[in-house]
Amino acid sequence: MKRKEVNSVYDKLGFPAGMTYGHRSSLRKECIKFLRFAYLVDFLSLESLANIYTGSVELMNKRLKDLDEEADDRIEEIMVCKFDDTGTQANTAQRGLEPLFYIGVTLDDSRELPPTEIKDIVIDDFVLPPRGTSVTEDFDLLAHIELEELKEDDEEAEGSEDPEDAEDEVIIPKYRKTTPCI
Repeated sequence: MKRKEVNSVYDKLGFPAGMTYGHRSSLRKECIKFLRFAYLVDFLSLESLANIYTGSVELMNKRLKDLDEEADDRIEEIMVCKFDDTGTQANTAQRGLEPLFYIGVTLDDSRELPPTEIKDIVIDDFVLPPRGTSVTEDFDLLAHIELEELKEDDEEAEGSEDPEDAEDEVIIPKYRKTTPCI
């Protein structure tokens, strides 16, 4: 038996006092086995987590590309969808398709779009039935609302007297600005 040391690390870890060289050697071998096993578990868990994260990002990219390709056809369907952010779904088959993390997209409007990216599409005047055939979904706030200049009382009286001038007004087509490449 070896003489007891006052501040022995083995005593602090709860091993019996007075361990011989053989006891400490076998303890070292078991600790080395445990550390190698811990390194292996750590490596496998980190690789698995990395695969899960990259798979989730690839799935998100695929969904974004699908939305981009089918956005024109399915925009009405997408806009009326109700998304459940709680993460609980009644269908257990969908549980494996939930992403591990969500990504927020912040639009940065501080940079101006180049004029070549903006296209003007001609739209019809908005006239509801019974005078026209427009539906409420065709209304574009930015294109259909125009502000008229204020007329003084004298000009209003003159304008109401001459109905022929009202017929000679030129109809200016209305355009909606779109960016098809976004």
